[in-house]
Amino acid sequence: MNIQEHKPQASQRSIPRDRASTFRLRKSPDFFRAWSRNERHCLASPQSQLLKRAIDIIFVATAFVLLLPLLIVIAVAVVASSPGDVIFRQPRVGRNGVPFSMWKFRTMRHNAEQALDDILSQHPELRIQWNQHRKLPNDPRVIPWVGHLLRRTSLDELPQLWNVLKGEMSIVGPRPLPPYHLADFDAHFLDRRMKVTPGITGLWQIHGRGNGHPDMFVKWDNHYIDNWSLWLDFKILAQTPSAVVRGSGAS
Repeated sequence: MNIQEHKPQASQRSIPRDRASTFRLRKSPDFFRAWSRNERHCLASPQSQLLKRAIDIIFVATAFVLLLPLLIVIAVAVVASSPGDVIFRQPRVGRNGVPFSMWKFRTMRHNAEQALDDILSQHPELRIQWNQHRKLPNDPRVIPWVGHLLRRTSLDELPQLWNVLKGEMSIVGPRPLPPYHLADFDAHFLDRRMKVTPGITGLWQIHGRGNGHPDMFVKWDNHYIDNWSLWLDFKILAQTPSAVVRGSGAS
């Protein structure tokens, strides 16, 4: 009697879709599709962190070479337009709650932090807006022309490549928060957020940076942590230039 062999049918597994309608996965190469399927929900794993770190180092090394002339031009423009340091260092909270100094090209006048206290004390209506969005409309502290241009195009963020090289930030990840902003979130969200490395760009940066309300951070950061994949990181990177060109949410 002949025994008929039965070959198991290949399972038809579809690529999981991101929950946000604006961020649905498209068909991707096999390598990235495998990562999307197998590495989701593993952003805090050692393997994922090692891979992201390797990509960060390669990206930063390439970017420094390509962007060096632009970095020099911006530095000269900042010095020529306003007295003070070229680089502004602001305390931020990184992975595992470790504080670090985030670098940016200075876009505000000298002693901007003290000026903020004075402005908010003199204008209670602005304090309400600041508490809600962490931004001021037509911020008087911003350096005319140069400061507005750098902030609108996000070119002031380029020095954070140094933070990435040091391992304090990643190219893609949740936005690093200043210490005063932590009080706006509950302990559970902060615990999840601090298990991953903050990034220069991310879902909030390309979708909601015009709205600094805590709910926007919770929405986009949770979505990124829950749905992380290598493919998602590359999608965010691909959408970042268009967000920069639009200048949406920057002031």
